[in-house]
Amino acid sequence: MMMLMLDSMKAAGIQDFVIPILVDIQRSIRESSLDLERNDFKKVLVPPATPINEALT
Repeated sequence: MMMLMLDSMKAAGIQDFVIPILVDIQRSIRESSLDLERNDFKKVLVPPATPINEALT
């Protein structure tokens, strides 16, 4: 299976030095090591709610 994937990447024209990076990313996805629950984006993208009495003054 791995050899087929490597051969497919080479046939697609992916440079040799990039292939181990892609393989590591695929392995991390398969092992769920990239599944992190964080709320960093929420903190940055969603401003905190302003109480109505503050908003109207």
